[in-house]
Amino acid sequence: MLANAKLKLLKVLEILMETDEGHPLTALQIADKLKLYGIDAERKSICRDINILKDDAGYDIALSEDNKQGYYMVSRNFEDWELKILIDAVWGAKFLTQDNADKLATKLRSMASESSRNMLSATTPVKLKIKSSNVTTKINIDSILRAIKNDRKIKFQYSYMAIDLKPKLRKDGFFYTVNPYALIWQNEHYYLIANYDKYDNLSYYRLDRMKSLVISDDKRKPANELLGSNADLQIEQYVRASLYHYGGQKIAIPLELQLLKKVLFSLFGRIASHNGMELLCLRTKKRYIL
Repeated sequence: MLANAKLKLLKVLEILMETDEGHPLTALQIADKLKLYGIDAERKSICRDINILKDDAGYDIALSEDNKQGYYMVSRNFEDWELKILIDAVWGAKFLTQDNADKLATKLRSMASESSRNMLSATTPVKLKIKSSNVTTKINIDSILRAIKNDRKIKFQYSYMAIDLKPKLRKDGFFYTVNPYALIWQNEHYYLIANYDKYDNLSYYRLDRMKSLVISDDKRKPANELLGSNADLQIEQYVRASLYHYGGQKIAIPLELQLLKKVLFSLFGRIASHNGMELLCLRTKKRYIL
């Protein structure tokens, strides 16, 4: 009996998750939907369940101003516009396969009401990005996250694109051992920020070029041990200072603008004036320079 009551409560919540302010459901309508699951319930018991969800479980459920229209879910973990941004990001991620993107987008839409799901599908009718057929990035993300969670090093082979446009392994298939710290998505690709065991600095590794990745039994070197205090900030500064994921010496480049001002501004920073001459302020290596 108790198990049936719990199941009914969960199903009432599931049904209410399909509602919104424009599409409420009365207790009798909820009862009709419960019958589809083989559950018979009276209107009063459904109202009790809704009160439990509101008062004890903290769900934001409201009765419409015209109470004959019924109940609806007021707020959710994600607003519609937030889900739209996330869905667009999924379809814009070139490294995801068509199947991966479709499944992720479906999961994101499931967090919305029924009417919002239809709207989100209608407003994303064309998936213009070329999708990858390579599942390596997805698998590597999962393995790296597990390694970081369990505080372990990882080992992998690293590939490059040879002159014949075929991938080749660097150093004859040598296995790199690194201490993984962060993952970032930039310029259509995912990158690992890690410390190569031989050195005391940080390096970038592109995930789709990492082959045969395995989690090591060796404990990962703590970031604070490598970078000192505020390791997270040090990693952030490293990312900001890297140009196309390459390190190097910091240099200041004065640049007088005559043409392409708007293009350069959108790429690099802001326009400033110095001694009557218009200059571009480049944000490089975490500082503005003239």
